[in-house]
Amino acid sequence: MQDAEALAIMRAFADGVKTYDQVVEKEAIRDCTVNLFNQLRAYSVGVLFLQTLNHFQRYSYVRQAHAKERRQLATLQ
Repeated sequence: MQDAEALAIMRAFADGVKTYDQVVEKEAIRDCTVNLFNQLRAYSVGVLFLQTLNHFQRYSYVRQAHAKERRQLATLQ
């Protein structure tokens, strides 16, 4: 992904997410974010990035990852 694309995505987030409901309404987006963070963990620079998250951010990531796993296991049963 080129820098301009990443900037456009982040700008769209910043401009488009204004309310609490917008932050929590989309399960698919949370799942994609978990997928992205999981992919970042495969690279040393990604691990460094994840280590820079504050406690609340890391906890949120772990909590969302576990919730996604539980949903996936529930659909398999």
